[in-house]
Amino acid sequence: MWFYYFISAALLYVIKDAFFATKLVTIFFGTASVYIIYAVAKKLFDKKVAILSIFLLTINPEFTIISSTPLREPVYTFFIFLSILCAINNRIFTGAFSVGMAFLTRIEGLLIGMPYYITALLMQRINKKMSKIAVILIMFISFILFMNLWISRPFSYIINTIKNQEIGNSYCVKFTYTGPVELIIRIKDIFFIYFKYLFTLIGPNLIFLIPGLFLLFRNKENKNEGLKIYILCFIFHLVFWGIYLFIFERLAFNYHRYLYPLMPFFIILVSYGFLRLY
Repeated sequence: MWFYYFISAALLYVIKDAFFATKLVTIFFGTASVYIIYAVAKKLFDKKVAILSIFLLTINPEFTIISSTPLREPVYTFFIFLSILCAINNRIFTGAFSVGMAFLTRIEGLLIGMPYYITALLMQRINKKMSKIAVILIMFISFILFMNLWISRPFSYIINTIKNQEIGNSYCVKFTYTGPVELIIRIKDIFFIYFKYLFTLIGPNLIFLIPGLFLLFRNKENKNEGLKIYILCFIFHLVFWGIYLFIFERLAFNYHRYLYPLMPFFIILVSYGFLRLY
C-alpha cells in the first residue's frame, strides 16, 4: 500500500538513512496513537480509564517494539482510532478521510474500515444522514481509484495475502466443510489459536476483559453512540481476523503484528474492567 512508503521516501530528502526514515515514521504515528487512544478512552469512559489504558500500552513490550519498528500497523491504527474519535465528535467527513488514509496504509482499511464506518453512520442520529453517507461513499471510491493509480493490476493487493500464506504452506486453505461436527471442532481450534495470538500481544491482562465487558453492558449509563461506534469497529476487526484464521488457520508467516490494531481496543476494555472491579 502507498501512504507509508510515500512519507518514508519523502523523509529521505532530509534524513539520508532509509532505515531511520522508515523507523521515524512508525515512531511518530505510534506515539501519536497514544494521544488519540487516550482521547477515545476519556471520551467513552473517564480520565482514570484513559490514563490506565495508555500506561498499560506504553509499558507493553509488544506495543513498544512494533511501534518503533519500520512497519505499517502503527500508521493504520492511528488513522482507525482517529476515525473513531471524529465519528464520536460528529466530524464525520474528517473521520471518513481518516478511514481513507487507513486504507492507503493497509488493505484492512477497505475490508474493515470502510464497512465499519458506513455501518456506524447508519446507526447514528445525524441530519441528512443518507446525503452525507452518499458523499462519504464517493470519498471512499475516490480513495480506491487513487490507490489503483499506483499499482499495475487493480486490486491485486487483496489476493497477495494468499500468496504470502502459500510461501510457508502450500496447503494454505486448511479447512473443507464436511459436517457440523467438523465445523464445531474447527471453530474451537481457531478460537484457541486466536487467543494464543492475543495472549502474546496483551498477556494475562486479558483476564479483566470478560468482567469488563460484563460490567460495560450491564451499566446503562454507558449506552451512548460513541461507545456503539467503538464496539462496532472493534467487532469488525475481531470478526475479520477470526474469518481470516478460520480460512488459513494462522496469520501469514505467523506475524502476530497484524493483530496490533486490536491491542488498544482490548486494553481500553481491560482498563475499564479492572477499575470497575477495583
